[in-house]
Amino acid sequence: MIFHFIENNLDTYPLWKMCKVLGIREFTYYRWRDKILSPRQCQTILLEEEISSIFYEYKERYGNIKISAELQSRGFKLSPAQVTFYMRKLGFISKFGRRRIIKSGSLFIPHNPCVFPNVLNRQFKVEEPSQVWVSGITSIEIATGLLFLTIIMDLFDTKIIGLSLSDGLTIKETSIPAWEMAVHNRKTKKGLIFHSDRSPQYANKMFTRKLNSYQDIRRSMSRQGNHLDNAIPKTFFTSLKSEIVDLNMLLTKKQIEEKIFEYIQNQQ
Repeated sequence: MIFHFIENNLDTYPLWKMCKVLGIREFTYYRWRDKILSPRQCQTILLEEEISSIFYEYKERYGNIKISAELQSRGFKLSPAQVTFYMRKLGFISKFGRRRIIKSGSLFIPHNPCVFPNVLNRQFKVEEPSQVWVSGITSIEIATGLLFLTIIMDLFDTKIIGLSLSDGLTIKETSIPAWEMAVHNRKTKKGLIFHSDRSPQYANKMFTRKLNSYQDIRRSMSRQGNHLDNAIPKTFFTSLKSEIVDLNMLLTKKQIEEKIFEYIQNQQ
């Protein structure tokens, strides 16, 4: 119904505005329009977007029960058990789920099998391509809200070989498309180290399965609280923002997109 409403009102309202008000991405509409998605797939995408929106809106504090209640208030009937299924799929663990205080007073931190040790260990100098790829995510404020930029850089020549600029922080908007662009632009090889932080966009089953489908890729993640372990992407983001952010005004998504690609092109 949402997609049909958009289709019937394109002559009256801008597409971006309808998508924003209705809480979906323009890309999702285009996929529906081109008949790539089935009605069930469209429903799944909408639910994932709603759950992601609630999860980050409440600072990653809400678990399955509270997210289920919030979904009810928004018109979605989803039980806590069903929310748990989607949270696992998206790699979401609430802050209270990550660290629970038990009766003895000690802390219990649930084991996440998709968190990996710091194999890279700040060895940022490499001698050949596809020896080490590093990745990171940052937010950029625009006139209509926030955008999220995901990059993948080859440390050999510090080229950005993969990126994604998205409205949301789901895995399918961040790490997955950035990875797919990276492997399209540069071949992987045996022993490649992929290094990132421990955020849900990387420490999840979906992204882990994606990397496991390639031959002998070694995962590496920053240690908890050690921001220097992933210093290269952070340095890149600082430099990028100093160049593209206009202090006098907030730019549109299209303007930011153009500035990002221009900056990356000049750096290559």
